[in-house]
Amino acid sequence: MQTGGPVLTPDMPIRRAVALLVEHGAAAAPVTDASGALTGILTQKDCFRPALHASYYQEWTGTVADHMTKGVVTLAASDDLITAAEAFQ
Repeated sequence: MQTGGPVLTPDMPIRRAVALLVEHGAAAAPVTDASGALTGILTQKDCFRPALHASYYQEWTGTVADHMTKGVVTLAASDDLITAAEAFQ
């Protein structure tokens, strides 16, 4: 498992989040609330619409919460293959 990449917050401006993904060479980053609980994930695909908007209108709008993927399925590193397969059915 890769560690050391960016961790985003829902209220972070999307412009800052995109900059962090680029800076770290990351295709995605977890989004956590103030207590550290996972609330979603921001992927490169999630960033296309706000980036296109910014390139046309010359302004970035919105927060990570406006664009992130919610309802992410998670597994523990210790989970076996059967548990993983069942989680994605």
